[in-house]
Amino acid sequence: MIKLLNLILLLFFLGSCSQYSKEAKLTIELAGNNSNELRYVIEYYKNKKDNEKLEAAYFLIGNLKYYYTLYGSEIDKFDDLFNVPDSIQKEKDFYSTKLSFFSDKYDSIVRRASPFNFEKVLFTIDCHTISSKVLIETIEQAFEIRNKYNWSQKIKFRDFLEYNLPYRVGNEPVENWRGYLKNEYKSIRDSFGETGILNFAQKLNAKLSHNYFLDLTFQKLPFDLPVSKIEKIHHGSCKNIVNYTLMVMRANGLSVGSDYARLWGNRQKGHDWSFLIMENGKKIPFEAASKKSQSFKFEYRPSKIFRNSFSKVQFKLPSESDYFSMNLLKNYGIDVTNEYIKTYNICVPLFKTLPSNCKFAYICTFDNKDWQPQDWGKVKNSIGYFNNMGPDIVYIIMYLNKNQGLIPASNPFILTKNGEISFINSSSKIQKVNLYRKYPCFTYTQTSMESMVGGYFQASNNADFKLYKDLFIIDKAPEYFKKVSLNSCEKYRYVRYYFPKHPSASIAELEFYGIEHNDTVKLKGEIIGKQKIQVFDNNMETYFNSKGSDSVWIGLDLKIPQRIVKIGYCPRSDTNFITIGDEYKLCFWKNGEWITIGVQKAKEYFLVFDNVPSNSLYLLHDLTKGNEERIFTYENGKQVWW
Repeated sequence: MIKLLNLILLLFFLGSCSQYSKEAKLTIELAGNNSNELRYVIEYYKNKKDNEKLEAAYFLIGNLKYYYTLYGSEIDKFDDLFNVPDSIQKEKDFYSTKLSFFSDKYDSIVRRASPFNFEKVLFTIDCHTISSKVLIETIEQAFEIRNKYNWSQKIKFRDFLEYNLPYRVGNEPVENWRGYLKNEYKSIRDSFGETGILNFAQKLNAKLSHNYFLDLTFQKLPFDLPVSKIEKIHHGSCKNIVNYTLMVMRANGLSVGSDYARLWGNRQKGHDWSFLIMENGKKIPFEAASKKSQSFKFEYRPSKIFRNSFSKVQFKLPSESDYFSMNLLKNYGIDVTNEYIKTYNICVPLFKTLPSNCKFAYICTFDNKDWQPQDWGKVKNSIGYFNNMGPDIVYIIMYLNKNQGLIPASNPFILTKNGEISFINSSSKIQKVNLYRKYPCFTYTQTSMESMVGGYFQASNNADFKLYKDLFIIDKAPEYFKKVSLNSCEKYRYVRYYFPKHPSASIAELEFYGIEHNDTVKLKGEIIGKQKIQVFDNNMETYFNSKGSDSVWIGLDLKIPQRIVKIGYCPRSDTNFITIGDEYKLCFWKNGEWITIGVQKAKEYFLVFDNVPSNSLYLLHDLTKGNEERIFTYENGKQVWW
């Protein structure tokens, strides 16, 4: 009876997987001169009478036609980016510190060889070039380690095919990374492989976190990196680090994949991360090469989350037309937004000016400068239909005109946490607004500001500060450059700022003021304590970090005793607070465009604008410097960021 049940299950499995063989047949027809290599793999496993490996071969071959390798001079000119001299690699903390090394090299390459030109890139499709040897090695190595552990054999075969077996994860050059990475991480596998999927994955991820680091320079490269290049530099973009992590874990028997937010709903850019598949099929997301792999949460609001898969899902997408182009939706994957957050299907009334033959529209969110598409939806009777949308985000619907680009098809609206649509319709009623920032204070900035709480200022006439006077203690996180007047009448030669006990206590600028000819002036002197010029360079974007060390301080030897009447201090920050001397322009959205309300130069660390239309969506530009800007509403006397 058991044998009969097993036979029935096997026949069911083979029947359900018949699409793999159909796709493989199509690939072989497209393979041209390479078709015999692919046929050899299929015949090899037919002769072995190994049905699982045969299905694995069908699966890989069936998807070869969708993958390619980029090559040519446009790719080769960036090779120098991966040549790191041994002398530099041996420098203490090189791999873990944020240096400008790679950014400077990239800029040098672009200046010397011109920016990347995709039109000059050559490519080969995998079905035309891949050898039977590569495919058979991939299958054998994947199955060898799969059969070694009980937990790996419990993974659904479909998940194993999709998230462990593939010979590549992106468009990186094909390498035999599986065998190499299997040997490279053998000691961790031997020590923790039998402890279960989750613990083993955490140990591997912890190891990676010590050796591989994020560098945004590599986001500028429009191609993926192979293992060999990532291991040369130990740095990469978010996607590079995720891809490397996937290859390490897959080579060691784990089934892992990657999800991504192409663009956050409440800030520019997006993010890539990994997920681990458990024995019961549950997918556990984690940050690749991170020490915080046991906890995963979004700091920003996702509008859409997509999943990468090796097999190409056949989406029912509209044909290219004057009103629709997939080029606006890069890296379109499987929509898994509702696996992470509560989502809503929404129906949005559109402007009557929408062309009658326009059947599709885009739902957009704001990045730093413009509205960018998150997804597409159908249009019927001047209503746009969009599925699986993340809430607590400001959206706008736009349609494509091939000659003019994206054109607004609705007013901006808030999709509330409860799934309700609340349009932002500018009112004729005016109000006065007080503005303190042009961009929201996200967690990473707030943490730096809070790291100054508990820091204190001291003065002394002894170089060793054996006798000193406390001038001021910071009891509240500074949100911008703060200046505090003092009532001290005594004179002191030495002044300092003493860092609080905090894992990453930091400061950007430090100032001491005295009296000269009855005027308050900024005092100068010789830097003492930690010799860090950053805090005295009049640049709020540079900073000093104590890195959690005890008894860290920095100060000045004024050479002669001075009366200290004021101190100034600026936290490490994104410098998106209002800066004295910068010129700002406030705009609001109306009738499909940004309209200027006023321009003024900041005289304080805040701006006051009168005659501002209420119930509007606003945007504040710093005309002097900076790139980060964010849309906001004004509610109950405060900026509310979206």
